[in-house]
Amino acid sequence: MEVCMPGGYMGRWLHVDLTTGHIRTYPLEERDALRFVGGSGLAARMIGQKVADGPDPFGPENPLIFTTGP
Repeated sequence: MEVCMPGGYMGRWLHVDLTTGHIRTYPLEERDALRFVGGSGLAARMIGQKVADGPDPFGPENPLIFTTGP
C-alpha cells in the first residue's frame, strides 16, 4: 500500500543500478522527509550516505540522483 505524505512526497524512492539493471524500491522515512525538506535536501542526504571520500568522479560507484522539489 502506498502512503502519501503531505507536501507531495510519495513515501518511497527508487534505486536503479545502471551497471546491472537491477531496480529496487525503498520506503522514504517520514522523519527524513521532514528533516531534509524537498528534493535538494533529500539528494544531499543520499549523496552524504552513498559517496565515499575521494572516489573517481566518473566511476560506476558514484550515484546519479534525480529529485524534484525545492
